Amino acid sequence: MNKWLEKSIELANQENYLDLLIEIYPMPVNSIRKIDTTTKDCIKKYFDERNDIELIQILLKQEVFPIKDSYVVFLKRDKNAVYKNPKIVSRLARMLYSMGLDEIYAKISLPKETNRQIGPLFTNWINSGALGCKITRNHSEMLSSTENIVLNSNDKDRSIFAKEHLGYIHAKGLDFVGKFNNKSQIFECK
Repeated sequence: MNKWLEKSIELANQENYLDLLIEIYPMPVNSIRKIDTTTKDCIKKYFDERNDIELIQILLKQEVFPIKDSYVVFLKRDKNAVYKNPKIVSRLARMLYSMGLDEIYAKISLPKETNRQIGPLFTNWINSGALGCKITRNHSEMLSSTENIVLNSNDKDRSIFAKEHLGYIHAKGLDFVGKFNNKSQIFECK
């Protein structure tokens, strides 16, 4: 078994695993999304008038659409799609009317999901110096270094580096690229 996988399993089996994990991924307190009064008034007006198209369009402009539905992503991307797809619009509108205004307001005000906010937290932890080694964004420095070093850039850049220099062949981004004892390591954090 890989030495790093062994260390991960050992760490996960410690009683204070979550206390250790929160050092890397501090969970923010998520506040609700604000809806301005004008938007609320428009939503109510279109809801009361049963104006399907206008109701759907104003809700598509919100950060969160109140219904989880596969077609919503398409409607958000193509602003004219609401005019071209009356069956979908009618279906979504019926669902919205059955929810009622209070639930619509509650759904579009939901705070960001924590898992949507943790992406940069691992990078921030690396940048804090917690690993006790040099940190770089420079590919040449990463390649030429003889000391322990971490390439701490973005997913795409780490993947490019790993593909060009380490034989990485997967499409997925990488959370971690480092060199320890002159041996390169790549990781995906879970």
